[in-house]
Amino acid sequence: AIVLADYVMRSHMDWAGKKVLELGAGTGLVAIALATEGAEVCATDGNPRVLEGANVNIQAAATKASLAGSVFLDVFDWNSAEDLEKIKAKGPWD
Repeated sequence: AIVLADYVMRSHMDWAGKKVLELGAGTGLVAIALATEGAEVCATDGNPRVLEGANVNIQAAATKASLAGSVFLDVFDWNSAEDLEKIKAKGPWD
């Protein structure tokens, strides 16, 4: 996550307005980096408790710096056809 977040911040890629689906949100670090750069991120994880921790980190980041984009958290169990349809309906993803 640290390497990917660093890449996002240094890549000079225009993330503004991009719709990004993150699979395996973990601590939320990559989602925070993407939102800082202006992306609209749907950060997913199969474990709701992991998303609770990510939410704490995202809220803390948002209070320390303004996020140009946004982060939405959602449970996504890769083995669930229902979850897959739910996530597909939120797309398309860039």
